[in-house]
Amino acid sequence: MDYEDFVKLFLEDSGKAKTAHEIRLDRKTAYTEEEYTDLLSSIKSHAQAQGLDLKRIFDIFCKQGFVSFTDIGKILDLIEFSYSDHQLELLKRYADGDEGQLDSDAVLAESFLNQILMSEELAPVCALSRWTVASRELGGQYKLLETLQGSLESIRAQMATMYGEAEGKPSGVLTAEDFSELLSAECPRLSEHEKDKICYFAVKGSRRVRRGEDPSTAPVDVRSGLIQFDHLAQVLGDVVQEMRREAVTQRSSMAEGAQSDAMTKIRQQKDEELLKRQRDDATHFGMAQAQRQQALKRTIVALFQERDVSFFDCFQGLYDPLNPGASFITVGEFKKRIRQLNLPLSVQEHRILRRIADPLQHGKVEIRPFCLFFETPELRQRRLHKVLDKVATAFFLQGFNMRRAFALFDADGDG
Repeated sequence: MDYEDFVKLFLEDSGKAKTAHEIRLDRKTAYTEEEYTDLLSSIKSHAQAQGLDLKRIFDIFCKQGFVSFTDIGKILDLIEFSYSDHQLELLKRYADGDEGQLDSDAVLAESFLNQILMSEELAPVCALSRWTVASRELGGQYKLLETLQGSLESIRAQMATMYGEAEGKPSGVLTAEDFSELLSAECPRLSEHEKDKICYFAVKGSRRVRRGEDPSTAPVDVRSGLIQFDHLAQVLGDVVQEMRREAVTQRSSMAEGAQSDAMTKIRQQKDEELLKRQRDDATHFGMAQAQRQQALKRTIVALFQERDVSFFDCFQGLYDPLNPGASFITVGEFKKRIRQLNLPLSVQEHRILRRIADPLQHGKVEIRPFCLFFETPELRQRRLHKVLDKVATAFFLQGFNMRRAFALFDADGDG
C-alpha cells in the first residue's frame, strides 16, 4: 500500500486526512533546536579542523544573497562532513528561523553562515530563565523593555525590508550593531546608553554558555555579539512581567524593612550585649587560666629548689644552647621527659603544664621559652654554678691551666 493511502486510512483530524508532510511536522520530539545548534557547532569544528574558509565556500554557492538547501548539502559534501538525512531535515526545519516550517527551499546565506560561525555563542533553547537572568543587567529598568516590546513588529518589518526573505521569514539572527541601528530607527527617543543596555541584555540572553564557563563572567560584545531576535520577541512579554513582579517584591521588602527597623535595632542591641558577655567570660577565663599557671609555676619552682634541678636538666640532651631557636620537640617526647622527673602533680596540673608548653596546640614544644618560664634568678644562679663546677673539675682532671685557657679564648684581653 502507498504511504499516502495508509495515512488517509488511519489518521484523520476533524474528518480530514493528514498528509505525510503534515505527519512529519507533528513529530515535535524528532527534532529539537538544541540538536540543531549542536549540529552547527559540529560543522564549525570540522571546518576549523580542516582549515577551511566557510565564507568563501558559501560565496561560491550563494545566489542573490540566498543559498538553497540542496546547495547546503553540496557544501557539506565538499568539506567532507558526514551527515544523515535526519540532520539535513533538521537544517531545513530550523535554518530559516521558522520552527516547523518546511516550505522554504533556501535560506539567507549570510545569516545561516553567521549561525554556524557563532554556533557556540548562541543559546540552544529559548529558556525563559536565561532571559530573566539577563534582564537583571538592566537594574530593574523594565520600561526600556516595554519600549522595545511596543516596537517589535515594526523592527521585524524593518528586518524583512533590510535583509530580505527566503520564501518565508529571515533567520532572525543578527548582530548587536545591526540591532542597535534598528532601535535607532524605530525607537528614536532611546539614548545611546539605553540602546547599549538593551543590546547587552539581548546578546546575553541569546548567548550560549560553553562548558565549564561561568555565565556571570562570560564576556558580552554589544557590537559584534549575535542576537536571536525571534527568541527575544517570544519571551519579551514574560520577561517584562517578571521584572515588574520583582520590582513589586523589592518595594514590598523595602517597606517591610522600614517597618522592622525598630526590631532590628533591638536585635542588634541584644547581640551586642551577648557579645560583651562572651568577651567578659573569655577575659575572666583567661585571667583564671593565668592564675592557675602562676600557681603551678610556684609549685614547680619550689620542687626544683628542693631537688636542685630544673627543666634545662630535663631537656639537656635535646636543647642546643648555640641554636636555641631551633630546639623543638614533639608533645609526645615532652610528656615522656616530664614523666621521668616524677613530679607530684595532679592530672589537671599536667594539662596546664602541656598548655604552657604548647599554647597554640600545634603539637610541638619550643624548649627554651618553656624552661625560662619556670626559672627564677636563684635557680639560674644555681645552674650557672653547676656548669662552672663541671668546667673547673674537667680542667683539674686534665691538668689544664685555667688562666692560660681564658687567655687563649680572650686573645685581645677585652674580657
